[in-house]
Amino acid sequence: MARVRHLIQNEYGVYCFRYTLPKWYKISHPYDKRTILLSLKTKDFDLASARVQQMSMFTRLLLTKIKKHGRVIPMSKSKTINSILREYRNYIADADPNEQKAVYWGTEKFEEIIEYQHNRLGFIEHHGLLEFVNVDLEDVDELYGRAKAKEARVKEDEIAATLGEKENVVEATVPSTEEIDKEPIKLSALLESYVEEKASSITVKSLDQTKGHIEFLIGVVGDIDVSKFNESLLRKYRGELTKRKVKRRGTIVGIKNLTKNEHIESCRQLFEHAKDLHNVNLTNFFAGRKVKFVHKKQDSDKRVPFSTDDLQRMFSSEIFTLGTYKHPYQYWAPLLALYTGSRANEIAQLRTDDIVVKEGVYCISHNTDTDDKKLKTGDSRLVPIHPKLIELEFIKFVELFNQKKYRWTDNKENHLLFKGLRHDPKRGGYMKELSRWFNGEYRKKTNSFIGFKHDIGIKADEGTLKDFHSFRHTFSTAIQNAGVPDEFSYQMTGHSEGISNNEAKLAFMKL
Repeated sequence: MARVRHLIQNEYGVYCFRYTLPKWYKISHPYDKRTILLSLKTKDFDLASARVQQMSMFTRLLLTKIKKHGRVIPMSKSKTINSILREYRNYIADADPNEQKAVYWGTEKFEEIIEYQHNRLGFIEHHGLLEFVNVDLEDVDELYGRAKAKEARVKEDEIAATLGEKENVVEATVPSTEEIDKEPIKLSALLESYVEEKASSITVKSLDQTKGHIEFLIGVVGDIDVSKFNESLLRKYRGELTKRKVKRRGTIVGIKNLTKNEHIESCRQLFEHAKDLHNVNLTNFFAGRKVKFVHKKQDSDKRVPFSTDDLQRMFSSEIFTLGTYKHPYQYWAPLLALYTGSRANEIAQLRTDDIVVKEGVYCISHNTDTDDKKLKTGDSRLVPIHPKLIELEFIKFVELFNQKKYRWTDNKENHLLFKGLRHDPKRGGYMKELSRWFNGEYRKKTNSFIGFKHDIGIKADEGTLKDFHSFRHTFSTAIQNAGVPDEFSYQMTGHSEGISNNEAKLAFMKL
């Protein structure tokens, strides 16, 4: 048996496509897998050989596009090269046998494909549907099926007329766009097209949340034709939404009104999508149906600043008195949050060169100089470093890691300030480990919480919440009590612009 490049066979006899991505791709996409390994869904060598040639050609073309456009994959932003190749594999593995012969471009066998597609398009044209074929020929199968069904109906009418059941044969007519729009559209198919449209404009987290909301709707009313949804099904859905439970801090509770409204909003957007694409006369039963409640803050836990007792408990722990921490961020992140009001991810994504001197003042530069960084407001800003942090030798800590022998890099060749924090490619940001360490998590086995704030006994009153973000509230409260003008506060916390670094330094001296 001849050896075919990129083709291997696993222990079960199934052939697989294996492709090692080039080094330049790994550098620009460090969090993607270097080696692609996909089953070709066949144990037949000849069929696998044809499929692996298709996969190889498609992969090379895709890599060429990626290299030309830099980091941006010319597809949906939420997809990786692995997921794109998996979709293409699914396509060719389930494709028509004649399509499998596409690897024989320019040969006699390829002429069979041309003739095959030519005949199908001719059949579609004969039945007046050619104008609906898109330029990529992606819907040829669907329109061919419609043409066949139409031909069958015409034949039935001809037979009926012959038998005298009908006087005239119904002439074949070209369906209008409105008639095509009346084709059944299942909720699952609608969700798929909605996700495809929104994938490049919203975050993966928001997209996953929306998908979960729609899947809950489908679970309640079934995967029905969207046009069949009515007021009765809406009442059933809202009833089940009211009963929905989640586990929060180890306790099973009903979902909040705010969450119910997020569910309803996702459904509203889905039905608007259906109206735009398929049926302008479709009634959107979710419009104006949100749950009413007095105020958002009354429906959820309100995050509050740390008390003086909380701060004493925290900074008298051995992490800060004896330096018994596993990673430096466990020591520096709480201090930086307390004295700068910076967000958790802003601290977690700091690079050694983000600590700068401007107008004689040591500052932290919160920026998006590398594509893995993100800021909530989108605007870069400088935050003066409080004298207390300098007294605790934060600058010396940074200078140590600026030395080549101590400097370490992540997979993106960036000199991260804090080791032990990894980039989350799905959610974005570097704060996952920091948040998990400080805020903790619930353990089912012990029916208890673990995490730094729980270990030192920080508790919040009922209806309130204390977590890492409370440092930001603590900072804002402190500078407000110190009489620092709002414009200074907003600049330092990333809400507006308008002060110089020296002015900010003077404001810090009041703390």
